[in-house]
Amino acid sequence: MTLLKGALFLLSIIPVGRLVWLRYIDHLGANPIEFITRSMGTWALVFLCVTLAMTPLRLLTGSSIWIKLRRMFGLFCFFYASLHFSIWIYLDQRLDWQAMIHDVLMMY
Repeated sequence: MTLLKGALFLLSIIPVGRLVWLRYIDHLGANPIEFITRSMGTWALVFLCVTLAMTPLRLLTGSSIWIKLRRMFGLFCFFYASLHFSIWIYLDQRLDWQAMIHDVLMMY
């Protein structure tokens, strides 16, 4: 179980490593802040879906190993969502509260 958790942990940090690598080779695109923000948001949603899938997987397979992995995936969901939100606040909006409110309200 420890080996499986370690392997899944390493797989779960690959998206951050990928962004570091893309920054290193200067391949983040024309708008790197938007690319990083969207990437972190996408991975937060991916980990949310994986986390929510653990209970149905336990029910379908009858194995409790899924529940033991659920917490780690939930923490990675929180990690990527926090990065997404922090990057949006600090790098994209630069702590301009009026711009943030405008950005959120203009989405709808």
